[in-house]
Amino acid sequence: MSHAAESIAIDPALHADLKAAAANHAAAAIAGSPLASALASDTAAGGQITNATLTAYATAVEAGPLHAMTEPARQALIARLTQAFPKR
Repeated sequence: MSHAAESIAIDPALHADLKAAAANHAAAAIAGSPLASALASDTAAGGQITNATLTAYATAVEAGPLHAMTEPARQALIARLTQAFPKR
C-alpha cells in the first residue's frame, strides 16, 4: 500500500493536465479541502507527484463535469490517467 507522501513517477504533461483540470473543481476553492491543499502543495517537478496529490486530482476529475472543461476532454483525461495508472 502506498503512503500519502510517497512520490510517484508521472508524465509531466499528464501531471499538468490533471492539475489544471482539478483546479476547476468546486472543492478547489474551499480552503482546507484535500483538493485545495493538494493544489497548494503541488510544487513537484521533473515528473513526480505525491500519492495524496494524485489521489486528490484523480478523485476531482473522475467525480463528474468540471467547469471550463468539455465532457469529451474530461473523458480523454480519465482515459490517460487510467492508462498511466491502471491499478488505481
